[in-house]
Order: sequence, then structure tokens, then C-alpha cells
Amino acid sequence: MKTPTEDIPLTGNRILCAVDFSESSLHALRWAASLARQFDEHLTILYTYRLIKATHGHALEMKRKIEEDSLQHFQLLEKEYLADPLLSYDFQMEIGFMADRITDQLRHNHVSFLVMDKSMHVVNKEMFDDLVARLAIPLVLVP
Repeated sequence: MKTPTEDIPLTGNRILCAVDFSESSLHALRWAASLARQFDEHLTILYTYRLIKATHGHALEMKRKIEEDSLQHFQLLEKEYLADPLLSYDFQMEIGFMADRITDQLRHNHVSFLVMDKSMHVVNKEMFDDLVARLAIPLVLVP
């Protein structure tokens, strides 16, 4: 698996794909990988999560568990969707609201466009509307 520090172009454009490991977001990942190949751009796969359960002082333990599970999910889909050795990609996990984390990615990276599954609109309409209002790049919604 490639990590955020390996072979990521410091300049140039990238495609950002937000995933939540649902079947529909994996469909969006397939599209994003295809577009990255087509346009010869780096693909950043972003998984965001929140520490919202009562932690009773175990926030670090909870964070570690979520990240371990997410990495295992990613490693499984990596074999299926990202096996092309010519595809440049990285996987990033970030704590926070998806709209905030995507906005931060856009602020710090040269992103050509964002790829998301359209069902994310249904899951959290308020987050989605907030994100669309902040975007200054094209959004590709995968059906």
C-alpha cells in the first residue's frame, strides 16, 4: 500500500475521492481511479471519521481502532480497484466532518476535481450542501 509520503507529487494536480467504504463509495473510487489514469493525475483517497461515541477517556484507543479497521478495509479494496502499477495514489484518514476535511485538502493541494458517490447527499444532506457551497472546483457525482 502506498502511504501519504510516498511518491506524491508536490506540485501538479490530483483527483480527490471521498470514501466511507460503502458499496456506493467504492463505485465512486472505481470512477476516480479511471479518471486518474485517463488524465494522468495522482489520486488521493480520503476517509474521514469522527470520534463521537462516549470514550470514557479512551479517545486514543478508539482512534487507533478506527484507523486499524479503516486500513484493513482499504487494503482489501486496494487489491481490487488500485492494482495498476502506473496509478499514483495515496490513502489518507482524517478526523473531522467530511466537508471540513475536504475543504482543508483543497486549501493545501492542487486538486483538479472531487469525486463522490451521489448517495452521500442522501446520507447527510446538510454536510453535502455545505460542501457544495464551499467548492471552487468541479464535483463529479457518481450515480
